[in-house]
Amino acid sequence: MWYNDENMTYNELTHRYELTEAAIFNAYGDNLNTYFGDSPDVNTKAAFLKAVSAHVYGWILGHSQSPDYIEYILAMV
Repeated sequence: MWYNDENMTYNELTHRYELTEAAIFNAYGDNLNTYFGDSPDVNTKAAFLKAVSAHVYGWILGHSQSPDYIEYILAMV
């Protein structure tokens, strides 16, 4: 039902899509390890990717006259 690939995954807890490290590499050619190092702490990269996704959702919903409907549509696609 939800769409998952190498660029994004669906978070069933937040009902939102989140980017993956591959998405950043495919779009910009940047490896997140360049910025965050090869640290075994994956939480830093995960938090960054969640923040980017939250920013995108915030922009989309902030420019909508019906944010609840838009969020529903995005979650169901």
